[in-house]
Amino acid sequence: MKTTKRKKPERKIRLLALTANGGMFQVTEGKKVDLYFFQPLASDFGKAFAVDKLAPDFDAPPLEKYQTCLNGEDSVCCCKGFLHWGHCRHIEGLTALQEAGKLS
Repeated sequence: MKTTKRKKPERKIRLLALTANGGMFQVTEGKKVDLYFFQPLASDFGKAFAVDKLAPDFDAPPLEKYQTCLNGEDSVCCCKGFLHWGHCRHIEGLTALQEAGKLS
């Protein structure tokens, strides 16, 4: 019996807002849409961010909080995805926004 691998849905990231104190981006994977707020953090290397996954009810506290540092191949994030797989949507999304010149 032949098993087939499940095809992962395409991941898209979109910058929704950018201010002097951070911004908001959206990650879409298939029908799943998540919103994140990010703020720059001081860092001795790379570009560091505090990233909060927002609840659908914006008045609720963040669902999850992460610290992400963009530093090329040495980028790191404290989320479960990065700790398990060595990559994550937070690094990939913020890196894509940075490479597109959307993060100052």
